[in-house]
Amino acid sequence: MEAAALCISILSLIIASIVYFRSGREQRIRALEQRLKSLSATVHRASVGVSGRVKAAYLRSIHMISDLQSQVAGLRERAAEEIQEDLRRITQTLDGLASRAASELKALTGDITIVVVEAELSLRRAVEEAKARLRIIEAKQELSLARNAIEVDDLSAAAARVESALSYLKEARSLTVNHVEAVTAVYKQAQELLLAIRAKATTMRADLDALMKRIDRLLLEMTESSDRLSSNAA
Repeated sequence: MEAAALCISILSLIIASIVYFRSGREQRIRALEQRLKSLSATVHRASVGVSGRVKAAYLRSIHMISDLQSQVAGLRERAAEEIQEDLRRITQTLDGLASRAASELKALTGDITIVVVEAELSLRRAVEEAKARLRIIEAKQELSLARNAIEVDDLSAAAARVESALSYLKEARSLTVNHVEAVTAVYKQAQELLLAIRAKATTMRADLDALMKRIDRLLLEMTESSDRLSSNAA
C-alpha cells in the first residue's frame, strides 16, 4: 500500500509539473505573440513613414524637373546660336527624367524596399546633374552677351555678364563633380573675356586722354582766336 501510495504521489507530481510547465510555456508563447504583434505594428508604421517620405521626394523631383523645363523654355527665346544644341540635349534629358519620375511614382506601393529607395536617390542625383548642366549653359549664354557688349564698347555691361556667368558656374560646381571639364572650359573663356575687357578699357582710357588733350588744344586755339578778333576790332 505504501509503495502504491508513493507511486501515486510521484505520478501526481509528474502530472502537476507537466501542467505547470505547459502553463508557463503557454504564457511565454502568448507574451511572444503579443511582442510580435507590437513589432509588426511598429514595422508597419515605419514602412508607412518611409513610403510617405519617398513619395514626397519623388514629388519634389517632379516639381524641380518642371521648373528646369520652364527655365530652358525661357532661355531658348533669347539664346545665342552657340548654345542651341546644348538646349536641345538638355530638353531631351529633362523630358526623359519627367517620364521616369512619373513612372516610378506610379509604381510605388506600401512596401518600400531598398531597391525603391535607391531608385529615388538615383533620380534625385540625375535631376541635380541636369540642373548643373543647365547652369553651365546659362553661363555660356552670359559670356556670349558679354562678347556682344565688348563689341559695342559697353564694358560695364560686359563685366556684369561675366560676373553673372561666374555665379552660374559656382552653382554648377556645388551641385555635382561630374562636369569639371565643362566648368573649367567655361571658366577659361570668362577669364579671357575679363582680360579683353581690361585691355579695351586701358585702350579706351588712353583714347579718352588723347581726346581730352585735343579738346583742350582746340579750346585754347578758339580762345586765342577770339582774343585776336577782339583786339583787331578794337
